[in-house]
Amino acid sequence: MASAAEYLIQLQALLPVGDAWPREPDALVTRTLRGLAEDMARADRRSADLFEETDPRTALELLGEWETFAGLPDVCTQDTAISLGERRRALWSALVQKSGLTLLFFERLATRLGYTVTIVGRGRPFICGRSRCGHQVGGGHEERLVWHVTIHGPRVQRFRCGSSSAGDRLTRIVRATDLECLLRRLNPAHLELVIAYEEASI
Repeated sequence: MASAAEYLIQLQALLPVGDAWPREPDALVTRTLRGLAEDMARADRRSADLFEETDPRTALELLGEWETFAGLPDVCTQDTAISLGERRRALWSALVQKSGLTLLFFERLATRLGYTVTIVGRGRPFICGRSRCGHQVGGGHEERLVWHVTIHGPRVQRFRCGSSSAGDRLTRIVRATDLECLLRRLNPAHLELVIAYEEASI
């Protein structure tokens, strides 16, 4: 990114040679070129800013347009994605999310939103003739249709230079309402989701 002084040097280099085209700092042509050079440097800076706006993880001025494109805020994020960092995290999660039915998909979804979870897949009931001694005695056959998500503590959102903005709280502890909403929305229709919380030291 070139400065105004560098643009002035470039513009002066394009001038013809002769007494009618002086290069002194106080000459009228130099002052005119200096004004043009400042505009060029400003346009150069804005083009660099625009490059940052092409990435939703660093967007600031176009964050609203990115959110509109991704369909945000939705019912799952409207109450939790308040600060700049939370809005960017929710946006990135919405853009890269590909629906899946694996436990790994749901674990990655929670990680992108800033949560630590443990997911236990569908249970296996104790069946005579199939199960052995030492196998856990579960519930009935309906246990095959239940999966459990344990959320380890709340999400702690701390103020960070570069990703937070003026007005954001220094520290915010939020319940995983956005994660709960997304899990319930993406939960396969034939399965029952059980969500539990486990206290974690902050």
